[in-house]
Amino acid sequence: MSADADEIQDSWLSTTILCNGTEYFGCRGVDYPQKLTREQVYGVGPMPLGMTPPKVENEEGKITLLNRDFYQMLADFGDGWASVRFDITVQYGLSGSPVHTDVIEGCRLTSNPGSISESTTAIEREVAFMFMAVKNDGKYPVARRRRRG
Repeated sequence: MSADADEIQDSWLSTTILCNGTEYFGCRGVDYPQKLTREQVYGVGPMPLGMTPPKVENEEGKITLLNRDFYQMLADFGDGWASVRFDITVQYGLSGSPVHTDVIEGCRLTSNPGSISESTTAIEREVAFMFMAVKNDGKYPVARRRRRG
């Protein structure tokens, strides 16, 4: 059993979302999936000889914002907002516990959501984005290549 089994765990209330350093309090969620792919290498026998190095495949990210924050983000990005490159910082951590930080680097918005329906809940906008890399507590899933020269 883990030493912290009875401790309070991080939750949405302990999460901060920043886009280019601006905090959006109306952020309802952010998805930034990555897939690491590799293949087994075979020779003449039936058993694999090894594996290829991993390749990072960034899948489409999504950020869900309340309507007011969606329009504030567009105002912050300005005209041509789809061409603006930005980073998203996601921080988790309760007061008094370690803070963990994910930085989603090189983001660009790829959708303009445009549907609203009758409801008693707040209007949300789910905006898709592409991204270049994710750092989890300052570490990339695969060591970055350095340019020669």
